[in-house]
Amino acid sequence: MRNFTVSGYLIGIDGNRLILKVIDEDIERISMIKTLHKKNDQLGNFIAINSKYAQYTITNLAWAEPKDLIGVLLTIHCTTRIYDFRKKIGPAATSRVKGDHDSYIPESVATTLVSFQAKTIRN
Repeated sequence: MRNFTVSGYLIGIDGNRLILKVIDEDIERISMIKTLHKKNDQLGNFIAINSKYAQYTITNLAWAEPKDLIGVLLTIHCTTRIYDFRKKIGPAATSRVKGDHDSYIPESVATTLVSFQAKTIRN
């Protein structure tokens, strides 16, 4: 499920990340989306969404910055971004491995990063 919509109350902002408390009707669906993409069970009560390039359509509220919207019920149309890359293991990590000198220590490991990007935010 690449594109989805979530509704919830904005409870915090950390830079460009919006932390949303998901409404009861969406909890099961958001939990399934997070489990599907992040490959482990995660409760769907809260979700962090990157809002760097989001378009805000907020009506009937006086606000100047996203921080002013804390406590407001928002509906956010999102997309899922999946990044696959190789993360280099530093020499400090490989030097801590003690044991057989025949053991193989890779120089890098495959890593997958999943983020949820907001497209439009409205109330």
